[in-house]
Amino acid sequence: MTTRKQVFQLLFKNKEVKQGDIVTSLGLEKSTVSRLFSALHKEQFIVLIRELAAGKQGGRKTNVWALNPDGYYGVGIQVQPASITFALVDFVGTIVTTSHVSIGDWNDLAVLYRELKKHTRHFISSCKKSIIGIGVALPGIIDSENGVIVSSAQYAQWNDIHLAEFLEDAVGLPVIIENNMRAAALAEQYLGLGQDTAHFFCIGVDAGVGLAVVADNKLYRGANGCANDLHIAVNPAGPQCYCGRKGCIEAIVGNHSLIQRINDPSIQTVDDIYAAVVNNNAVVKKMLWEAGAYLGQIIAHLVGLFDPEKIIVNGSVLKMGTEYLDVIRLAYKQHMYDMHGTHPPIHESVLGDRAIITGAGMLGLSPVLF
Repeated sequence: MTTRKQVFQLLFKNKEVKQGDIVTSLGLEKSTVSRLFSALHKEQFIVLIRELAAGKQGGRKTNVWALNPDGYYGVGIQVQPASITFALVDFVGTIVTTSHVSIGDWNDLAVLYRELKKHTRHFISSCKKSIIGIGVALPGIIDSENGVIVSSAQYAQWNDIHLAEFLEDAVGLPVIIENNMRAAALAEQYLGLGQDTAHFFCIGVDAGVGLAVVADNKLYRGANGCANDLHIAVNPAGPQCYCGRKGCIEAIVGNHSLIQRINDPSIQTVDDIYAAVVNNNAVVKKMLWEAGAYLGQIIAHLVGLFDPEKIIVNGSVLKMGTEYLDVIRLAYKQHMYDMHGTHPPIHESVLGDRAIITGAGMLGLSPVLF
């Protein structure tokens, strides 16, 4: 990692830093740090917050620096079934503006390329900001290093797609693609409940179920980039899954599957499911509680494998109400083995449904920041 990126990460984590602390933290000469900060200030990456007077023992004044929110920006793109969300994220990770567009069938690769190219160009031109890069978060097995969608259980035609290269050619900016839950974990690590936490994992429920693991402060990818693949069968007698098997966790817990299985014309969205729970719809509650029990069981198994300090849940699970979360937590405790009386807690993401798109925007900043 370059010295610049080390400085940026210290500033990102601590919000503001004394110039002298950089000398100590990175083991650099004072003159080197002085020249570096002068250059970063001139390039508008950082801003001077204040000057601290010299101490009673004498010496020089100390400058206190912070990242410049309005200096440079990243664009985040979240690909979802039949829609794309765009976000402009400033240099401290705050979402400035968003745009949401509905599109056709993602299984048609021509549609994927055409719509992504058109709407990305339009969004960038509308922002009128200095943009460093673009981050794209989407479901599936992602080779982030090479910018390739390896495969996706949800989209049969998504195999060996060089999406980053295509989008770079289309807009002329660096593009980083990543699995959607890993993008969420990045946002949690720097802006959410994962701050100052070396070991945690994120589990998200929307159309499917996703996982991202942070171990020793690093995203864990596995040997083939498949460490986030939580598409596993939990009940051989369960509902049919789009992958061809029965009883996959996504077929039990995922939004689309739940809505199909409820089979009620008045229930077409996650909000409709929650309204049915509030109205004490017995059929919906039974199905949802069953889903929550399986999810809690899966979380218990994951804790046994990864030994995290905390678990962070996000996605539509946060829209189902506290009763549903209570069911998940109860099942988790029932299936958890004895860890000397301690069980890492399940937390609701403070970033809510913006975790993935925020992480995608931070990926857009990564050519400079990370």
